[in-house]
Amino acid sequence: MKSLLYLLYNLIMFLATIFILIPYLIYLAVQGRFLEIRERLGLLKDRQFKKSQGKQIIWIQAASVGEVKVADQLIKELKSESDQSYFFILTVMTPAGRSLAIKDLSGIDIISYLPFDFYPLIKLFIKRLQPDLLLLIETELWPGLINQAASNGVKISLVNGRLSDKSFPRYNKLQFFFRPFLRLIDRFYMQSSTDSRRIIELGARPEDVENMVNLKYGGALDLQPGSADKFNSLDKKKFVAGSSHPPEEKRLISIYQNLDATKRPLLILAPRHIERRPEIEDLLNKNSLNYQLWSKLKEKVELSAETEVIVVDTIGDLTEIYSYADLAFIGGTIADVGGHNFLEPLSFQVPVLIGPNQSNIRSLLKDFADGQGIHFFNNTDQLADKISSLLADEDLIKESGRSGYLKLEEKAREIDKLTDSILRLMPLGPGKKKTLFIRLSAIGDIVHTLPAFSLLKENRPEYKLHWLVEELTAPLLQHQKDIDQVKILPKSKWRGRNKLPLTSRLITFNDWTKRLQQEKYDLSFDLHGLFKSALPAYLAHPGRTYGPARGKEASSLFYQKKFKGKDEKVHQIEKYLAEVASSLGIKLDKDYQIDYGLSLPPEWDINIPENLLNQAFIIIHPRSSWASKDWTLERYFNLVEDFLNKGINIVISGGPAEAGELAAKFEPLINKNQGEHHNGQLFNLAGKLSLIEQFGLSKAANLFIGGDTGPLHLAAASGTTCLALMGPTDPVTHGPYGQDNLVIHKKELECINCWERKCPLKTNRCMDEITTQEVKEAAIKLFSMTLQYKDREEL
Repeated sequence: MKSLLYLLYNLIMFLATIFILIPYLIYLAVQGRFLEIRERLGLLKDRQFKKSQGKQIIWIQAASVGEVKVADQLIKELKSESDQSYFFILTVMTPAGRSLAIKDLSGIDIISYLPFDFYPLIKLFIKRLQPDLLLLIETELWPGLINQAASNGVKISLVNGRLSDKSFPRYNKLQFFFRPFLRLIDRFYMQSSTDSRRIIELGARPEDVENMVNLKYGGALDLQPGSADKFNSLDKKKFVAGSSHPPEEKRLISIYQNLDATKRPLLILAPRHIERRPEIEDLLNKNSLNYQLWSKLKEKVELSAETEVIVVDTIGDLTEIYSYADLAFIGGTIADVGGHNFLEPLSFQVPVLIGPNQSNIRSLLKDFADGQGIHFFNNTDQLADKISSLLADEDLIKESGRSGYLKLEEKAREIDKLTDSILRLMPLGPGKKKTLFIRLSAIGDIVHTLPAFSLLKENRPEYKLHWLVEELTAPLLQHQKDIDQVKILPKSKWRGRNKLPLTSRLITFNDWTKRLQQEKYDLSFDLHGLFKSALPAYLAHPGRTYGPARGKEASSLFYQKKFKGKDEKVHQIEKYLAEVASSLGIKLDKDYQIDYGLSLPPEWDINIPENLLNQAFIIIHPRSSWASKDWTLERYFNLVEDFLNKGINIVISGGPAEAGELAAKFEPLINKNQGEHHNGQLFNLAGKLSLIEQFGLSKAANLFIGGDTGPLHLAAASGTTCLALMGPTDPVTHGPYGQDNLVIHKKELECINCWERKCPLKTNRCMDEITTQEVKEAAIKLFSMTLQYKDREEL
């Protein structure tokens, strides 16, 4: 049904594009308003889109001036509520709204017209912008905008929502149309119970609707009073009629003339539309009242002692004028308009008079009782009586104004609840969210990702985090303190020598995907950035898919939101940390202490030789998964033999695949070890260590020697000093992480850092030119330093 309605809507908008938008764009072109043309089509400049990349984006849609003011207050509240950096974009419908936003609003990164609500335009705009949260102010219910935002995993909320007495009947006639689109909105924060009931009648789910404080309360408390110098010599009260409409000025003038001449206040008339000034001047002249224009007073013209009335003939000064008042009348409450903002005078502790027409302000008035800053009247006689009694009792004015201000202050404190709830809607915002974190591949890659994962948990402690990984490294992640559950990608069933037959592969893949979807993840967070990781991130059907902008193999097609890291060449750990920090909207200090989150279980060392952990020893890991990374076994043999002769204990480590080769190579030394001329002991644990045992043994070791392998990075994560022999990979990005580690790397070679599994030149020079002597000298130096350090620790 929704698809059919959306198709019908886009057909209507297509016709509107031809008969309304195109003529309007031609008109704008004739006027020379080319920037507006670009914005109405959603064609922001590339630099505007680029500066939003990799950031948490909050998009606010406000129609015109009134909604822009609410948006301004909302942005201020969101910034004060969170210490994280959000990217704000504000879109508007009218030139007046855009002009106000540019002139008076701060803290907004992009201000633009909302693109025309036609499928191609709004779709392209959202795809390029990649917002995280869309906040619709009051009644901005655009079907195309809502549908496309929801399709791209954008959370949507209606903030300060209201449906007035005039607008609700019109919406209600189209209830069948709006219902499916309202179901796409995640949260409705309505101004009153009446507004909540109406939005539910239109089709919103009751559980998604909440009565919430009006944001105008917060904005009122931030108002600053003007300078009252021009009224210093005035020895009478000031009565302001704000945003008045006909016939309200006529009624107020009549009441004014019936007051005791000795007690008349200075009457300040501020019509809603300043173009009515001649009409009001004519009215004052007919009643023989002395008046001055506010515009002249602003030009430093002195206020005359004979002046009875001031006519406000400027825009934007009413707030300042309220700050001078002793009493205020709220326009549009006698005229059939519905009333205007009464919070501004209350914020200056000025009591207000409000007539029977209250449709526009009823949701705010429900919080105030008669006399509590508000004085209601039903007719002109009641208005006259209330004006007389208030002007005659200065204590009553002060008490009433103070009471209204305290109620205003009380309601403003509730805004924190609103902003907290809004921020929890952010896909990566605070709150309880179930997250699938994906980083597949080898041990070293997993180790490099662990600090970024810990950073995510540190900043989002309420998240339930699952990590999807391949079989090989799953046992290591079982001992990461922040992982709630390890999910395994059974790659061996689908690829490699032991893969299942095609039919079985399809069945197991389908079953595995269904189990993943049953978890109902709020978001998936892929740090790998390849097809094999992006596909499960998408197939899990989370609320939002996140992935790196650096993604390869078309992986970015699966992400609804791409995050960025550092552009310069940095270590993998720093790259992943930067990407997670960027996606969360936080900045890391230079002295940020990384946390791998790995812990040793009780009795982890049950399979470790009893006499090993009480001694100083070096771990040597001779083999890697790339032939181009390997130093010759013969040189390792010579190195080990020399260390044993110097009385240094050695542990040989390696995986099950190379255990046989390593045992055969070092067997002679193991046999010699039983003789008398070897003072050091040799322990061949290749193929015998689990990953967590490898980690624990590394923590106990004095030094780790090996190439660019997972165990090398695991050792660096354990805090052990590492000596890395590196050739085809770059030490800057893939070396052991930490200041105490040392890399031997023949960087003078032209062919260095080729990133090939097998040497293209078939010489393996980058590793072959590393001599046994230089490795031995570096190792002895590092080993001696760690001995001294550990001795100091024990003391």
